[in-house]
Amino acid sequence: MLNYYDSKNKKLISFDDTLVIEKKTDFNSDRDFCIDDKGFKLLEALFTKDKQIEFQDNLLVIDKAKIKTLQDKPVKINDDFENEITIKIDLLNEAYNFVSKNQTKSVLTGVYVNVLGTITATDSFKLYSYDLGESNNGVIIDSILIKEISKYSGNCIISYNENTIKCQINDDITIYGRVILGQYPKVSSILNLNDYVNHTFYAMKLKDAIEIGKLVGDNILVKFENENVKFIGENEYTKEIGTDFNITLSLEHLNIALNCIDTAFDFYYINEIKPVKFVIGGCKNIVLLPIRK
Repeated sequence: MLNYYDSKNKKLISFDDTLVIEKKTDFNSDRDFCIDDKGFKLLEALFTKDKQIEFQDNLLVIDKAKIKTLQDKPVKINDDFENEITIKIDLLNEAYNFVSKNQTKSVLTGVYVNVLGTITATDSFKLYSYDLGESNNGVIIDSILIKEISKYSGNCIISYNENTIKCQINDDITIYGRVILGQYPKVSSILNLNDYVNHTFYAMKLKDAIEIGKLVGDNILVKFENENVKFIGENEYTKEIGTDFNITLSLEHLNIALNCIDTAFDFYYINEIKPVKFVIGGCKNIVLLPIRK
């Protein structure tokens, strides 16, 4: 990233082709300047409020260090944003783990947020939904932006226009990223629980079994059968946990789901070829497709 100091507004603007990050700063300079990341790290290490930043030709000088300045400037952002949505950052972090890595399905590489605060992410094999209601008014947030947002905690306020998403972290930090264009698939029918039966799911027993089961190899399958769970990789490990359903799941996907569960939940199942569904706290839904082998 490049780093531009706006002396008028006392802001540091870090930018590249995908993100713009604005932060209030205490840099003591009455002149705008732009430096690269290496130069910025040096400036950060040396700067204190009692040190004056000076300039010599194309060099920034502080405490006998000389940092090369650049002519680059961030692109001016259209500040006409609408539809403010307050979102918990930890929910975006959870949803991030469900996005697709397949760039040919661009809408699935981001997280969809609607104006009611519903959050959805899926790669067609696993699905995350924090459901606060349906609305056709929403935006697909690029994963790169979510990864940057994840460095913070608490709530963020998201607003957007046709091309840009604005994320207000707090009074001092604002992050801008791109909108992923396209129609996000509707998932309400997938979340429907018709014909599903609530089954007992021994999460703590399973988590204990996973500590050993994850050692059996790579690309591990988890097979629930006859009250046992079997981990299948290059090697195998079986443990009795008392479950009353039969299905095979990816351990990677199951672990992602379990990492989103920190409270009581309901587990829904039909048969070994239908998706399984976790419902957490009434709003959070996770769906996993079985492995048919």
